[in-house]
Amino acid sequence: MSIRPGSSVPPERICLARGSIYLDRDLCAAYFSGTTALAAVVRGGRAYLLPLRGPAAGGLLLKVRNARGDRVVHADDFLLTLGIPGNAPERWVGVRWAPDMAGLLLEEVAPMDAN
Repeated sequence: MSIRPGSSVPPERICLARGSIYLDRDLCAAYFSGTTALAAVVRGGRAYLLPLRGPAAGGLLLKVRNARGDRVVHADDFLLTLGIPGNAPERWVGVRWAPDMAGLLLEEVAPMDAN
């Protein structure tokens, strides 16, 4: 099933492990099609992944992880701001499209200074 921004489908899940963010192929196709990099930002005490477009956009490289097309973003500094060190156990968190930010909101996580 394809999930599109603004749909009423329950939130997708991503994996946070070893200083990286692991994203399913279908989730990337739905929200980050044509995207080669992401911005990982904190706004208003919430964490987001925002798509970046164009060669000069910078950001965190959205790498192909396997032949299936799953993706990975190495984001150890960003995860540390969320209180998740590189040696933390694997953690699955819900994400949902946030139209006001034009990106994915990471649910169930908050910056350390937001508590």
